[in-house]
Amino acid sequence: LASVVSGAARVARGPERRALALALALAAGNQACASSAVVNFAPELLRGAGVEGDARATLLSAAVTGSKGAGVLLFLVTIDKVGRRPLALVGSAAMALSLAALAAADAASSPPLLLVSLCAFIFAFSASHAGLFWVLTSELFSMGAKAPAAAAATAALFGTGALTNLAFLPLHTALGPPSFLLYAGVAAATGCVCWGALPETKGATLAAE
Repeated sequence: LASVVSGAARVARGPERRALALALALAAGNQACASSAVVNFAPELLRGAGVEGDARATLLSAAVTGSKGAGVLLFLVTIDKVGRRPLALVGSAAMALSLAALAAADAASSPPLLLVSLCAFIFAFSASHAGLFWVLTSELFSMGAKAPAAAAATAALFGTGALTNLAFLPLHTALGPPSFLLYAGVAAATGCVCWGALPETKGATLAAE
């Protein structure tokens, strides 16, 4: 941990500090939109919407996992055709809209709409930001800065994911359906960051230093 912090501090003081700030922002946005939490707690959300029985809720939530796999396949097909920046922008917009739909479905206590919204969100995330984070952390930095910068961004990713998972159910209990609008705001904000700061790294040559 100390070596990661030390290495990231050196990058932050160097010419690639802007790239490091972008990678950290992408890491935080990747998880703070509840991308992992909705998969982990999909059965609880479905039961809250009226699905009876743990077994049925768990079975229905398998569709969310299936959507994740389908999104990953689409990402693999499109990443080098579409480019990083367009995929990030479209993915952010689709994620924000899906989360807004999820808030409406949760408010209506409609299991079918809730499941469709969950699947749409996870599909959009898996087809864009889920894989983009790893691609971009390998392309934003020179070879000399890549190891410490990628380590710091990865630590931020998992740290944000852990905090979001811990806060997910308490926040949903406290706020109800509007909690998903907060996550939609995070997805939209991530899209704004990508619009303003993310360069297109498709086909770029990595610098040695």
